Amino acid sequence: MQELTIKDILKILRKRLLMIGVFCILVTVTTGVYYRYQPDEYTAQATLHVLPKYTDDTGRLIYDAYEGEKYAADFKELLKTQIIMKKAADRMGITQEELSDTSIEISSVPETRILTISVTSPNNVTSMKVANTVSHVFKEYIQEEMMINAVTIASEAIMPSAPSGPPRIRNTLLVGVVGFVLAFGIVLTIEMLNTTLRSSEVLESALGLPVLANIQNYRKDIKRFLRKGRPDQMLSMAVSTITKENVQVMVTNLQFAAITQPAQTLLVTSSIAHEGKSSLLLLLAEGLADLGKHVLVVDMDTRNPSIGRYLGSRGHNDLVDYLAGHSRLEDIICKTAHPGIQFIDSHHRLTSVSQMVSFERFDQFLEIVKQFYDVILFDTPPLSLYIDAAALANKMDASLLVVGCGMGERTVIGEVVEQLHRANANILGVVLNFVDQPIARRYCYRKIHDDGSDKQNLADTDQELHRRLSVAVERRKQVVSSCKHPSRSWQQ
Repeated sequence: MQELTIKDILKILRKRLLMIGVFCILVTVTTGVYYRYQPDEYTAQATLHVLPKYTDDTGRLIYDAYEGEKYAADFKELLKTQIIMKKAADRMGITQEELSDTSIEISSVPETRILTISVTSPNNVTSMKVANTVSHVFKEYIQEEMMINAVTIASEAIMPSAPSGPPRIRNTLLVGVVGFVLAFGIVLTIEMLNTTLRSSEVLESALGLPVLANIQNYRKDIKRFLRKGRPDQMLSMAVSTITKENVQVMVTNLQFAAITQPAQTLLVTSSIAHEGKSSLLLLLAEGLADLGKHVLVVDMDTRNPSIGRYLGSRGHNDLVDYLAGHSRLEDIICKTAHPGIQFIDSHHRLTSVSQMVSFERFDQFLEIVKQFYDVILFDTPPLSLYIDAAALANKMDASLLVVGCGMGERTVIGEVVEQLHRANANILGVVLNFVDQPIARRYCYRKIHDDGSDKQNLADTDQELHRRLSVAVERRKQVVSSCKHPSRSWQQ
């Protein structure tokens, strides 16, 4: 169970406010409907005055006020006894069970001799009749048992003309408040018991690794992109501008993380399935390719290959065919809609990556592709499910761990990191994927800069930036082509 600060509690309230509000509205409406159809209640009150009267030796009548105050407290409890209720029911000709259907309350004002009998019933005549009957029965009972005239009826109950309840508005609002507190308490308890990693601060503290970027949730964009199935478009065309900016942050921080030890081969893995590992790898590849780098994506997730599905095309051969000597390297390289990205598909399902790495030609494959590509990205199965990524991590220049926001358990992700360390992997950092950012944070900047007077200026600026970026990319390609890659005829 994790400790929560006031700031964390406020974040949880803001995040779950809609769910809590819906729960409160449902509870309040249900309570309102319930009390709407409850029958009206009528309350009748009779007042008793306690004042013992004595006759002294001379025949003079004496009132003892001090004893009356003490008797009032005793009589309040005596009025609730079964013997009084039974006598009242017999006099009215009803059973005690029928009498119990009414609500009888006895109250007294402190330091006075006044007792009030309040009777509440769905019938106004019944409430008046019960209040008066109980008053007379109690007065007679005291006279018979105590042999004194200590109780007088100050005022009899009159038939109420208007209902006294139930307090529909008060009870409905009270239930609404209780529902809010209950819903918030349940949400807070769930959050405290939740051991998944959901923020970059907690992620860095738990794993001891830097968080390179927080990527906005783009799962809906992926679904729309896959439904269209257009092989002439890359995944970046479907995601939002904010997601693209997050990817640029990831690309920049990756370059900073590898500045002392350049990483040409990069393994991308996750702890569990559905954390967006493959889609994020493609967005990363596009971000690198837009900087002028020649990128090769290798799908080694033989358990669930998805790179070809995102790219809208599939290769006829894969890396297993090449390692087994059945295909040439140019036969397994596939083009994409982006000129700077090529990929190797995966067809041999359930093939062990450990067996692929053990091939003698695998090291040769790495050396060859390093000569023709600036960056080679390897997509592998989730490490908590299969050991494949650890077997490959030892041969990679660096590794990148993708963590789905609120998806992976803290202990599971920790074990994955330990497994990578045991494989002597160079972990550059972690990317927190599918982060639900507040709507205000997503669009406030865009709204501020989206007035009509600035549209033309922004368009001109975008065109100038695009021109400069194109020139830089062309220069980068020329330098790479002339200095590093003398021949790429088999890639064309």
